[in-house]
Amino acid sequence: RCLLTKARRRANVIAETYCHMLSLSDDDFHQALDGRPLMKKAMEELVREQQSKQSVA
Repeated sequence: RCLLTKARRRANVIAETYCHMLSLSDDDFHQALDGRPLMKKAMEELVREQQSKQSVA
């Protein structure tokens, strides 16, 4: 599910090079954003952009 909107979300990710996949709990995610309002705003804008692209498709 989306950490910002709580909506169900499904996505496939394919790495182009070797990478480490990490997991972040809902509580830890929101705690990390608590003191970073600009980062939170940027992420919320990305979510809005993705949602508008999906509604057009």
